[in-house]
Amino acid sequence: MIKSDGKIILIERGYEVLDTEGTAVTVDEKRPGGPVSENMIRPFEISITSKNHDGELTESFWEKSTLPAHVVAGSALTVTPIAAQSLIHGDQSQYQMACKLGDYFRDNQRVLFSFNGINYDLKVLRHFYFENLQYPYQLSQDDRIHVDLLHASYAARDFSDEIQFIINEKGKKSLKQTDIALANGIDVGVAHTAADDTKTLMQIADLFLEKIPEIIFTAIECGNKFRVQNKMIEEEYFCHSNPWSSKALAPLIRNSIKGMENEIYFFDLAHDPEKYINASETEISKLIGKSRSPIVRLALNKNPILLSGTKFSDKIGINSNEALSKAMMISSNEGFINNLNSALIRRGNPYTKDINEDFPEMNIYSGFAPNSDYLILNEFSGSSFNEKIQIRDHLKDQRLKAFANRLLVLEHPGDCQKSMLNQYRVFAKKRLLNDSRSVPNLTLPGAIEQMDDSIAKGYDDEDRINEINQYHEHLRKELES
Repeated sequence: MIKSDGKIILIERGYEVLDTEGTAVTVDEKRPGGPVSENMIRPFEISITSKNHDGELTESFWEKSTLPAHVVAGSALTVTPIAAQSLIHGDQSQYQMACKLGDYFRDNQRVLFSFNGINYDLKVLRHFYFENLQYPYQLSQDDRIHVDLLHASYAARDFSDEIQFIINEKGKKSLKQTDIALANGIDVGVAHTAADDTKTLMQIADLFLEKIPEIIFTAIECGNKFRVQNKMIEEEYFCHSNPWSSKALAPLIRNSIKGMENEIYFFDLAHDPEKYINASETEISKLIGKSRSPIVRLALNKNPILLSGTKFSDKIGINSNEALSKAMMISSNEGFINNLNSALIRRGNPYTKDINEDFPEMNIYSGFAPNSDYLILNEFSGSSFNEKIQIRDHLKDQRLKAFANRLLVLEHPGDCQKSMLNQYRVFAKKRLLNDSRSVPNLTLPGAIEQMDDSIAKGYDDEDRINEINQYHEHLRKELES
């Protein structure tokens, strides 16, 4: 039986904040250099600051790394002051940093706070782990708890007056990390350095714990998908906030289709359930995924914060007694639930993608690698070159084998046969010198295009522009030599 009291969990485990800086800041296909898949973004700086429950700083992690020869950073370098040349000539590789991070988290059960970490930092780290032969789901196993303070900010915006917000040019409360810090008197340091961002983020976490404890403790209770499932059976309905608004929601069903099990469905109690309880399977199928639909889809693995409906719904103009009556009406209607389930079965998995053999990084969700592979990979970092060759040959998963072949060259260039070095060089050229926008990685032409766009939009730090241009030119010469 897992403990469900957020305050007690925080006291027992302590907490920490995490921030990463990486090779891309956008995955928008309409932006220069795009589309860059989130699967292909790599961190070059990771910072973590930890506290115990009484606020005493206990441990920190701050590491930087170079980038492998097949990875480039573009306009991300205009928003972080890290030296561009350090991405080529640094103290440690991506693999070495990944091993250190894996060791740091191995026996660590602190509550992890991030800001937009669910949609960015933890995704980046998952793929970073995967490419560097670490178990990619380390941060979502063993009842680890992750609270995204951006999601808590959504709730604070609508359910509390205790947090101050800057009003942006659209007349809305700004939910940017820097703006929340400034509005509440927090020094932001040097923005977009992982080390200073974690200092800022720790102060935001402490502010939220002081000013909106019920929201934060509830977020802890919803800190992984198993805890969200437990929370869903505690009440008839809940309040949930998204980037645009907050809703009162009655739990309905979890999707049972393979690959879609993280989908959970709710009924939006701003609607009248009497209009829908007799809807057919076909009528319900037309409501799934539509804007302003009474059927709302959330993701278990995004740790939605499910606040008590009876305590919070009045704050968004929904009478708690009426909401409770509506929730009981819709959730107890077996016909509606069965028709919703049938509609989901008919819909299937619309997101199934083909395997991309040229980009094994893109195939992280195409199946779990065997546990036996990760067991023998535990020995990879401390092994000699020849021992690593043997470990690679025993791997069953072809994606991991491809990554192992790269790491043999990157970590042991002096031990590799010339054919292995040439094979990696051809691979790196293919990755970075490709001028097609159809590839999922950021290419060198794409990185240069991003810089040109940043300059056209007013970026005018001449010293930094020259430094980034020299970095890109160095990469081009190395690849073409």
